[in-house]
Amino acid sequence: MPPRNFGLPRLSPDGKRLAFSTSEKDRRSIWVYEISRGTLSLLTTEGQSSWAIWTPDGKRLTFSSTAPGLDNLFWKPATGTVP
Repeated sequence: MPPRNFGLPRLSPDGKRLAFSTSEKDRRSIWVYEISRGTLSLLTTEGQSSWAIWTPDGKRLTFSSTAPGLDNLFWKPATGTVP
């Protein structure tokens, strides 16, 4: 992975993916790293997001974000797609 300011890593329940936050300039985002393939996927694109936690089945990530303005809890499929 390229050098970045990584934070708060969380390994998925199956041990195959790693969710973490990055801080770059004035932006905090959550990424998912698929270990076996070496691929990175951006999970959040709005607000300031951090504190990703996997659901027990590994299908979703719950996280804190300021999108759409106030700090709140959200969840998304770990693939980043909307069901």
